[in-house]
Amino acid sequence: MLARLVVLSATLFVCSCGGGDAESSGSGADAAANGQTAANDGSASGSSVSTPLPTTPISASDAMGRTPPSVKETDPCPFLSDETARAAATTEYVLTRRRVSNAECVWNYNIGFQVSARVEPIASSRPFSDHAYNMDVPAVLQSMSSPGQNAVVLADTAFKGAPRPYAFGFEQRDQRIVIYITGMRTSEAQLQAAAEEIATRLPNAPTIEPQIREETGAFDPCATWTEASLRTLFNQPDSAVVGLAPSRTSCTYTIYFPRPSQNVVTVGLYIGEAQPDIIASLKGEGWSEVSGATVPTVSLTTTDQFGISVQMRGVMHGADVLASVSDKDGGKDAMVDALFANLKARVVP
Repeated sequence: MLARLVVLSATLFVCSCGGGDAESSGSGADAAANGQTAANDGSASGSSVSTPLPTTPISASDAMGRTPPSVKETDPCPFLSDETARAAATTEYVLTRRRVSNAECVWNYNIGFQVSARVEPIASSRPFSDHAYNMDVPAVLQSMSSPGQNAVVLADTAFKGAPRPYAFGFEQRDQRIVIYITGMRTSEAQLQAAAEEIATRLPNAPTIEPQIREETGAFDPCATWTEASLRTLFNQPDSAVVGLAPSRTSCTYTIYFPRPSQNVVTVGLYIGEAQPDIIASLKGEGWSEVSGATVPTVSLTTTDQFGISVQMRGVMHGADVLASVSDKDGGKDAMVDALFANLKARVVP
């Protein structure tokens, strides 16, 4: 079953859609408007509250990523400044303060290019020698005169040439401090500068709550349809589980029908930047033009060993919009009609 779901998700947004006409299919339009299923699967058991598909507007500009995300910044690290942390690594990347607390502060470009400074009680922390950069390659420890006690530079020998410094450790009072550089060059002098600042600031560091920098995109694709509205559309009870798999511009909803059906249906949504002549290009690939559509629309149905995938795709306010349904039995054209009609009614500039 897991393998089947993976393949369904992977193929959801490539050539697979079907001949429902969103303009001419009254059942689909009614389902979008009223939240009632256009076809009864016959497998539902138990009760469910009827929930219509949402009607809140969807900004095409937001969905296409033209609206900057809202950002919730962290407070400064209590024991190391941004300037000194960034200066600890030699890089052209912009290192952003991502996570702060009294135990750890992290600046990075991404997880592969990162500066971290960690403070732990000596009694419960790992010895410096355990902080190897490469697995199975022991770190080379070089003693330093300051700051604090037992100060060391850690260097890696996995690469040819001289050992490469990547971390600095020292002890102060009952705490063990480690500054660690990932993916970027550094030096003894850069690492020691950061260590000296920590040693000075740590005794008087204010106590803060742990914080994480948060970016919230203007468009949440998985908020397009609610789990309850999809259960209603597919005539399923509250016991039907709906799994969500989001990405920046798409969402895959996997609906697990309860007994006696135990069918699994995958609903796909994609809203992104429309390429020039996308509709003409899709027609050349075998998609069928939906006649009478109020927006340029094409559809395609594909059958393979995993079932039948039905998709409708169109251009709305410069956005490439797609709705799809995949399942083993097919017969879900009306549901795709309903989902696509719902999008047409909601997508605004």
